[in-house]
Formats: sequence, structure tokens, C-alpha cells
Amino acid sequence: MAVITTGKTFANGEQLSAAKLNQVISGATFNSSDAVDGSTMTLIGGAMAVNTIAAAQIGTDAVETVKIKDANVTLPKIATQADQTVIANVSGGTASPTAVSIVGDAGILINNDSLGTSDTKGATQGNIKAYVDAEVTTASVSTYRSAFTQCPAHSSSQSFSHGLSGVPDIVSVQLKAKIAGDGFAEGEIVILANSYAYVSFGQGIEVNSSNVVFHTGPNGLLIIRPDGTYNTLTEANFEIKVIAAIL
Repeated sequence: MAVITTGKTFANGEQLSAAKLNQVISGATFNSSDAVDGSTMTLIGGAMAVNTIAAAQIGTDAVETVKIKDANVTLPKIATQADQTVIANVSGGTASPTAVSIVGDAGILINNDSLGTSDTKGATQGNIKAYVDAEVTTASVSTYRSAFTQCPAHSSSQSFSHGLSGVPDIVSVQLKAKIAGDGFAEGEIVILANSYAYVSFGQGIEVNSSNVVFHTGPNGLLIIRPDGTYNTLTEANFEIKVIAAIL
């Protein structure tokens, strides 16, 4: 089996010359049936070329990482992975990466409401929600808001039935000017101090499980005005409003 077919065939007794030798060399071609196997090697334009190299034809550990062009292993060339997995190392030490589940006991995240003892596992949305739900209680607030009503005159009271299930934790009384005067512009609102001063001065706020009672003292409604003076107001020119809440 000849690998090369020469460009000249000599006959017995034929005289050898330089021209005939040149013809042998320059006209030589590879024998397609013997020079190549048609699988690993093939002929392209008369020249031998690498065709397909099977794994069995490559020596063990023959291909080194350094021989792969940088950034040339593309995602489509990486083996397919199961859904919801990533390539990672969660062994706790140095190791080759493997396909790791995103969620699960052996995964990156643990979907466990009692999570909190792991230094290597992350929390899922379910973990975080369960933790917040367990730690934060929903605030329950019962409130009462009255309408603005006429401020009581000297030595008088105005009672507001709040309808709450107990003594309010917070009570606020607002004073609003019906017209301009006493240092207030029309519609201006001031928050009155919450106190039981009516016991000694006859003015203040009384609170119980049924009502909020506002008392105007015998000397009139005493309040610090916007200009800083402390004097009585003209009650007829003002309205009051009560806000109460149980937390």
C-alpha cells in the first residue's frame, strides 16, 4: 500500500535523468485510500488535513487548560444543568464546583422558617416573611374623632362620648379660631395641653372610659397666644375638637 503516488512511473531499462526525477517529485500526490483514514485525517486539495479527532484518539491529560484560548469556553459549550441549579461550591472548603440547587437543604438557599443558625446558607423570601411575621405584631388602634363644636363658656364643660373600649391612651384637644381675634387668624388651630388642671384652676381635660370632658375655668379659657402672652380668650370665637385613641 503506497501512501504517495509518484508523478512518474519508470519502465525497465529507462534512462534516468534530472527532468524525470523532478517529474517524480513535483507530480507526487497522497494516496487517498492509504495516506488518510477519512475520519481523523482527510485530503483537502491534495494536502492532508485534520478532520475529526475522537476522544479515544487523544491521550489522557493531553489537552491542558493553557491551550484553551482565554474567554473561549462559551455557555452553550458547558454541560446542561437541571432547572433551578447553579454551578457552585458549597462544601465549606476548597473543591471543584458542582451543580447545586438554588433552594433546598443542600442548596444555596434554605426554605426553612427556623433558619438562623447557618453560616453558609441564605434565606428565601419565605424565611424573611416568616421571621418578620413572628417578630412584628400588627398594631391595633381604636380611634375617636369628634367634629369641631362650640367652645364652652366660662365655668362650663363640653363632654365628648368617645365610645372606645376603655380609657384612651392618647387624647388631643384642638382649638380653632372661628374668626380672627385674640392673636389668632381665622381658621388657625392650636393643640391644647392635656392636663387635669381643672381640679385646681377649673380648666383642663378630664378622661374616663366613656367620655372626654373639656372644662373652661371661671376666669375664661387661659392659653398662650401666638404672640407669647398668656391671657384668656373669647370662647364664643373658638371651636374645639377631640381626638382620642386606644393603642
